[in-house]
Amino acid sequence: RKNYDTPLSMNVTVLTNKGSFYGKKIVLALRRSGIAVSVVVVHQSLSYKVRLFLSVVRRVGLFDALKLSFQRIMDGYKEYTRVQRENPELLKDYPQLCKKTAISKGTNFADTELALKNFGTDLLVLGQAGIVRQNVLQIPKIGVLNGHPGILPFYRGIDCPHWALLNGDYDKIGASVHWVDKGIDTGRIITTQKFAGKGIKEVSILEERIYDLCSEMIADVVVEISNGKHLEGIPQIVNEGQQYYKMSCKDLNTLKTTLQSF
Repeated sequence: RKNYDTPLSMNVTVLTNKGSFYGKKIVLALRRSGIAVSVVVVHQSLSYKVRLFLSVVRRVGLFDALKLSFQRIMDGYKEYTRVQRENPELLKDYPQLCKKTAISKGTNFADTELALKNFGTDLLVLGQAGIVRQNVLQIPKIGVLNGHPGILPFYRGIDCPHWALLNGDYDKIGASVHWVDKGIDTGRIITTQKFAGKGIKEVSILEERIYDLCSEMIADVVVEISNGKHLEGIPQIVNEGQQYYKMSCKDLNTLKTTLQSF
């Protein structure tokens, strides 16, 4: 990443997934902060979705994978209904939300590389775009930022709020913004923030609220960078935490009981 200590004129790009409200939350949070963005929207292929499903099967078994997929569909429907009622701007298409939009067949595909180069991307922000490979990481001139729904370095990977709650680590339920490197959630940590919300009784809503926190934290970090602040971040001590994977239905059921007292 470049060193900088004066206000920057930079091109910010969000790389996100077509089915993600989170990418739009990032765009809107940046826009409220006065940061104009371009967006690359990834339409993940069927083969990608099959590989993702099979990876979950390997972790939790076929029965749980099917149940979790069905639950994700139901949670998505509930979220859509809430968005219609509470934040309908999230239902707008990306061309209505940002100055430039490109469509990509996959996160690490050549058309993603081309779009980032055409946009002249200085800073890339990830919004549930999946694992980003070196061919994409090397393009932005300043670097790649990610908002992670967990307190790094203690909780890396998937379902981090769920695992922290299940483990009784209430002070490690929250979000982090970090620079992205070739590892999974292993890059230098710029900032972390504990989640202050209480009284949430549904796992999916807890996850949504922490992604809301991520989007606001990302906007704050991007504003600091645009003002010329050099945010090197703190290197992670990997053995301070661990990487978590998809939670099983048994653990989720236990979590629902735990959530009642959170």
